[in-house]
Parts: sequence; structure tokens; C-alpha cells
Amino acid sequence: MVLPIMAEPKTPDAIAAEVLAPLLNPAKVATLKGDRPINARFYRVLYWTETARRMGGDPSTVIQAAQSAAAYGGAMADEDRQAIVRSLNSLTALGCLTPEGMERLRSGGSPTVTRGEHTGDSIEIDHILPCAIVPELAARFYNLEAMPGTLNQAKADKITKREVEFARRLLRIGLLSADGLAAAETKAGVADK
Repeated sequence: MVLPIMAEPKTPDAIAAEVLAPLLNPAKVATLKGDRPINARFYRVLYWTETARRMGGDPSTVIQAAQSAAAYGGAMADEDRQAIVRSLNSLTALGCLTPEGMERLRSGGSPTVTRGEHTGDSIEIDHILPCAIVPELAARFYNLEAMPGTLNQAKADKITKREVEFARRLLRIGLLSADGLAAAETKAGVADK
């Protein structure tokens, strides 16, 4: 049996409902398997968000519509939306949204930096709170950010004041456990809040 080829969505609203909603759906994300499978999905989310932007859609509004279609909201939706828009802005600033970069993103791959001091470097998806330290956030969009590979590799699993503050904020809004915060603070060498 040959399956029909789906038509490419032609409006930002269609992208939100038909493509981004399934990609962002927390129930589907929870079923991902393998080593960092959310990374390829995050690249595809960035591709479709940029595609909607090029059609005249506001990235934050498009993501919010997709989240609504996927029936999730609250703090997690807010944090996911901010992380996606922040990474899309980074890719724009780094010159990654060339035709070649967009094709790489569409297939779940890493685009190349074409602007600035990291020109020629591949983009990598960084887990702000490293999976090795806070595994509960391994498959959370809000824990991801796109950055040049050399910066990601230099960061490795270090946790600085920035990451500890991020972890504390996530705990306050209910997106990180007390154990996750304790692991981040221990890794950073923070004794007191």
C-alpha cells in the first residue's frame, strides 16, 4: 500500500497545527528513545518555526498556537516557547539559516555557523543543565539551547552561577525536582541558597 504524500503546510497556522503541535506534544516527546533524541526534534522545531516566520508568523505566537493544539500550557509551555525563540534568535545571529542550514535543520541535523568568530563551526544543542547531572531534564525543550559546537564542548558538564540560577527558577515554577536542584548545586560547589 502506498501512502499519499502530505501537502506542505502553507500558512503559519497550518504549520503550528499540523507540524509543530505533534513535534512539541509532551506525551510524544516522553516516548523518544536513544541518546539525546530530543536534539534532532529540536532542530526540526527550529526549522518549522523559522519557516512559519518567513511566511509572516511571529515565532512566539506560532509556538503558542502549536502548544494549544497539543493541549499543553502553563509554566512548561512558557519555558519551551522562550527556549525555542531564544535558540532561533541565536541561529539567526550566527547566520545559520541559509538554504543549506535550513535543509540540515529540516532533516534534524546541525547547521553551520556562517557569521562571526565561530564561522565554520557546527551548531550543537546544549543541555543547559547537563543530562549527566540532571537527567530528569534530558528530554525537555526548555533545557536546550543552540550554540556553536566549540562553546558547547568547552562547557561540557560544567555548572556555573548561570545554570544554578536557572535550576532554582525551574524549581520555583515546578519544572525541576529538589533532587535536581541539589545535584546542580553540588556540581557547582554551592553550599547554600
